[in-house]
Amino acid sequence: MRLPAHFLLGLGLTLTIAACGDKDEDDETGDVDTDTDTDTDDDTDDDTDDEDDDTDDEDDDPEWEVGETLSPTLVADDVPGQELLSTTVSGSEGWADIDGDDMVGAATWNVVQTDADGAETTLCDSTVELAGTPYSGDCEDCDFAFEVSSTETDDGGVTDCTLSVLTTWTEDAVYKNPLMMFWSSKEETDYYGYTTSFTNLLRTGVSIDYTTYGGDYYPGPYFGNVAYDGAETGEAVLTPGDVDRLEWDFADTYEETARTYFEYCDYIDYWDAYDNWDAAVGESGLDCDGELIDVWEVDLAAGDMFLLSVDTIAADSAFDPWVYVNGPDSCFTATADDSFDCTFPPTDYQCPSVAYEAGAAGTHQVVVQSYGSCTGESAAYELNAALGVVAGG
Repeated sequence: MRLPAHFLLGLGLTLTIAACGDKDEDDETGDVDTDTDTDTDDDTDDDTDDEDDDTDDEDDDPEWEVGETLSPTLVADDVPGQELLSTTVSGSEGWADIDGDDMVGAATWNVVQTDADGAETTLCDSTVELAGTPYSGDCEDCDFAFEVSSTETDDGGVTDCTLSVLTTWTEDAVYKNPLMMFWSSKEETDYYGYTTSFTNLLRTGVSIDYTTYGGDYYPGPYFGNVAYDGAETGEAVLTPGDVDRLEWDFADTYEETARTYFEYCDYIDYWDAYDNWDAAVGESGLDCDGELIDVWEVDLAAGDMFLLSVDTIAADSAFDPWVYVNGPDSCFTATADDSFDCTFPPTDYQCPSVAYEAGAAGTHQVVVQSYGSCTGESAAYELNAALGVVAGG
């Protein structure tokens, strides 16, 4: 399962990760002895020609087949999979005068959060004074580099503001020894061999200190870009003179969102099955990008074995589907992703199938979403849903 998660770092960088849960490959065969010992006349195990003492119990992991076909109801069609909770706009402007080995300056830090209902809260409205001494470390081809200390001179009436180390060069519990570094022109080649050219690049460098939390200290420096020509966040200008003046601006917007029809309450077992259950109950469509979801509802009794699968229905609308189940308490309780080969294959991955034992009686939600890999401009699927019975029972 590929679930995105986002982490906002203190240097203003956003890191996106994907968590992958592997399907259980420890399938018991029941009829086959898979032990690796070699039987000899001297062995001390209990294997004999007539008896296999493996402890596999087929009854613990029965095979299921379709019993009664269910009738889920599509209660939410193409609804947003995320809801906006708030928008936070951060902004900064600053200047620094450089006179040989001396640097003095100032910067502002303003943060306003707007909730979904339009209510605004000012989180920061600060001004800091900056002072710098020459940095003695390596700064290849830079115009200047200073070790910076900052002093808040005006909090704007907001006493619990968290100052940004990126734009105010203010230390916090983790980011230490801030540096202000500037290049009129710079080229960098990354690990993969790609070269990026910068003009008027203003950067903040820091050491990272996790010792307060039982971790290590990393001297670095580690860098975050404040401004450069063409940056969406802001630009910097260095004006030469008897005293050189650097001026910059910075702006960033962060949206806090939450999944709709998704509430993670506790660890869940994965109820992957590997069959496309022959129990078609309805069809629907989705966007390819995964911004929209479909929500179906079905009533189950406690202990019901719920068989569920999602399959593609046409070559020009195939996609990579994901499905999950919410229990009567609205908690995320079962999920599946790549379980079987779709009837009409997407450009990558497979279709999902679930065999889930209902833990409580009541209305369960089935949520279907696209993970992309579309063969066309839209996605279409068939939902299969039934009560399971033990095969051959």
